[in-house]
Amino acid sequence: MIRLKHVLVGFIVFILLFSLSLSSFLTRTPESITYADDNIPELTVGDFESTDEAWDFLIGSGGALGNGEFSRDSANFHTGSSSGKLQLDFSSISSYTNSYVSLEKYLFKRVLPTNALELSFWIKTADMAKFDLILVDNTNQNHQQTIILDQSLEWQKVTISSFTSGINYTKWGGSNDGVWHGPLKKIHFKLTKASMKSGKTSGSIWLDDIRVKVEPPDLAIAQVHVGNVFAGGQSADFDILTTGDVIQWSTSNAWGEPISSGTAPVTESKLRLNLPMPEDGYYRLKVESYHNESLVKTIETTFAILPEFDLSAVTESPFGVQTHYGINWNKEMIPLLNYAGTKNVRESFYWSEVEVNKGQYSFNPKFTLPMQSFKEFNIDPFMVLAFSNKYYDEGKTPYTDEAHTAYANYVKAMLGKFGDQLKAVEIWNEFNLPYFGGNGPAASRADVYFNVLKKGYEASKSSSPELNVVGGATAGIPQEWLEDVFELGGLDYMDSLSVHPYRYPQTPEGLIAEIDSLNQLVRDHNDGETIPLWFSEIGWPTHLNPTGVDENTQAAYLIRTYVLSIAAGVEKIFWYNLMDTGTDKLNNEHNFGIIHNTGDVLGSYTPKPSYMALATLTRQLTGADVVSQDITDGLYHYGFEKNNANIHVLWSLDKKDVTLNTQVPLTVTDMMGRKITYTPVQGKVYLTLTGEPLFVQGNMDSIVQASPMSLSSTPSYTNDTVALTLHVNDLGHEEALTAEVNFQGVTKEIPIHATGDYSVQFPGIEQIGSKMATASVRTTEGVFAGLSDNVMIQQAEQISSKHVVKNGADMMEITFVNERPTKRHLKRIDWSIGSATGSEVYNLVIPGNTVRTIDFPLSGITEGALQSYQFKLYLKDGAVLQSDGSVKLVPTESRIPLVFRTVGSLDDLQDVVGIDLITDVHSRKGSHNGPEDFSGTLWTTYDNDHLFMTARVYLK
Repeated sequence: MIRLKHVLVGFIVFILLFSLSLSSFLTRTPESITYADDNIPELTVGDFESTDEAWDFLIGSGGALGNGEFSRDSANFHTGSSSGKLQLDFSSISSYTNSYVSLEKYLFKRVLPTNALELSFWIKTADMAKFDLILVDNTNQNHQQTIILDQSLEWQKVTISSFTSGINYTKWGGSNDGVWHGPLKKIHFKLTKASMKSGKTSGSIWLDDIRVKVEPPDLAIAQVHVGNVFAGGQSADFDILTTGDVIQWSTSNAWGEPISSGTAPVTESKLRLNLPMPEDGYYRLKVESYHNESLVKTIETTFAILPEFDLSAVTESPFGVQTHYGINWNKEMIPLLNYAGTKNVRESFYWSEVEVNKGQYSFNPKFTLPMQSFKEFNIDPFMVLAFSNKYYDEGKTPYTDEAHTAYANYVKAMLGKFGDQLKAVEIWNEFNLPYFGGNGPAASRADVYFNVLKKGYEASKSSSPELNVVGGATAGIPQEWLEDVFELGGLDYMDSLSVHPYRYPQTPEGLIAEIDSLNQLVRDHNDGETIPLWFSEIGWPTHLNPTGVDENTQAAYLIRTYVLSIAAGVEKIFWYNLMDTGTDKLNNEHNFGIIHNTGDVLGSYTPKPSYMALATLTRQLTGADVVSQDITDGLYHYGFEKNNANIHVLWSLDKKDVTLNTQVPLTVTDMMGRKITYTPVQGKVYLTLTGEPLFVQGNMDSIVQASPMSLSSTPSYTNDTVALTLHVNDLGHEEALTAEVNFQGVTKEIPIHATGDYSVQFPGIEQIGSKMATASVRTTEGVFAGLSDNVMIQQAEQISSKHVVKNGADMMEITFVNERPTKRHLKRIDWSIGSATGSEVYNLVIPGNTVRTIDFPLSGITEGALQSYQFKLYLKDGAVLQSDGSVKLVPTESRIPLVFRTVGSLDDLQDVVGIDLITDVHSRKGSHNGPEDFSGTLWTTYDNDHLFMTARVYLK
């Protein structure tokens, strides 16, 4: 018995020791985890080699901007060609003698995609003895420690291996628990008068080579250049981090055509991948990591290769884009505006955040830092002056004289702070919409807006007489509302008129008539004269529902919108938006951008095809003047002149094969920036025009909407051979011709000796959808024809699923459509519904060109909860088909019966129970404030001929 007691005591002690050890392990900070030295990848997060590297120099807790204290020094550096230099003065005459200064940088996941283990950097100073280092973790917890420097006057290395200890360690904010929660989010170098060596009050300190050792992830990409945009000859580099030992990579262009691929070994869990791309353009990179030949992870991103563009040489430009730095964007992406060639940005710093205390105006760093960067990159900000303020009219849209006077004072304060950078301001935003102008008695009324406009105009002119004051800023082109404003005298209080003529998903060409109509409205109220017209917002979102467009269509519409608007006399156009504001692919508001959101799986700020389209457009037409325009049978031809050279912009609403009559070579640039020069044969060049615009440089006599050469295809099924036909009706040349036909990265050459049809076959592909095929035809003198066609790749077997009730039982009805003439053999279905999973064996033959349904019982599935489901169908030949979605089993007693009722109006439904759009459905609408923002009822009835769906919806 005593012996047993000793054993129990020993066992209990062991458990306690083990528990303490386990607890210690679980709370260890990531930097204490030990890795083999050759497995710790290191990333450079600051080397001060480029102005694109975003560092913020701020003074004190108020975040005031410095005045040149921080600079890049090309005369003193540890490695490379420059370092970061702080020239500080804490003497009695300094504005920060009793405060502190901070050099800060955000290290978002694009730079540091995994947890930091160790931080190191190089310092050089003869004047500083110490400074405070603040590291911010993923919970926004600040970890501060003091760094004591050696007395050396040479470069010295500082290494931080623990982020939660050190001299004078303290922490605050975030989780405030003293535990490191990676990844590293932000770094501060903080200096005060106490940082100086004894007897000194001013001096310099240099920083260089800031590097972080990181925990190896399964697979991640660290951006070497912001947004993976490489301009002016920059090398297309990507830092690949992985636990794998080898990667396979491949690239494709905007049309899904394979461009390049390769394999590379990985050592020390890191690889600098360099992609020597053949030409400018938009690309997609796919990386697969393998360890011992087993797949670890797959990741994709996008990137762009751009030619050089000097925005500092541009004084005026029609090209603009909407940004939201004043709301919550970080200025680190501003270099992307420069790369895109965007001279103008539309921005807003809200009245409520400028006049935080009544009658007092303050400008925090989220306003001042982007304005500083706009100046550095030669970008002109166009400022929207809005919205309400809690001190006036109870925070509602201002409607009283007092509030309008207060608004005017806000306008003056804004111009007093930023007036030297502002060429134009806009009075309010979409006042005609209840969301922006209808909060309270203002009720989006034209007379209230007129008073706001008048006060804002007078305040602007009193501060800056030459300022362009832009009025209107309407959602859409509300002619009656604008007419009310004009009749009150609104045109006397605006130098330019702005509208937001959204028309998605319709094509941009309808803008031409809308511009003419709006200009006529202005003439009618302005003695027959127009005033400058601006589109201060316009765009097409790429969300995945019927009102969205695909990304290539967005790119094409962007160019077409700018070109036809400029030709119609619109002075400036601001594309909405620079960045996607979210990651919900079904939400239109999340998908207006031309670069991806910071949370997108494709990477922060990475380009969409429309970004490349804008960059191509600005390089082609900045500084160009419209000299001609012609619209004939759906073919749009706009002529521009730039530096005494001709540029033609061409597109067609439908595919057209055309002849360009010219006596000189023509350089054709597509919307992704790819260039090819065509040498005419007997004065002719042949091209295929589509909805994707082409820029044609050179003297062109005329266009004929006909061509002796064309490329065509027939629809194909996945993995079936793809057949293309080159039609040649006239050689136009005595010697033999050579054609190159391209499809999905495969090129085939065809000798052409006579007129006729030339067929060529290509291997099938798995991806469904429209895929581009191209052909070029050349003589010994060069290429003279560029043809294209879209090949439709169809899914031969289609599968869908839906929730049905049969004989009183809930079923998932799986529908199998076999488009092929040959039979298919279903062997097995793997399924998951919520947390339930299973596998069912089948022996079902689906004959060719038939449709079969399979009923899958939902017995045993939890009622009342929305659950995800997935069905995988395995066929005998190895093909796997998949259908997934969400299902919710509603208890029988809660189901609303389908009523037999013909509906002519809502009055016919007074006795019919409807579906409440708040309580009875799963809504895809984002967060809202309840029924006052969004509510409604849906009724479903039927008669012998129709199914009726009737709704009453309230949407604020």
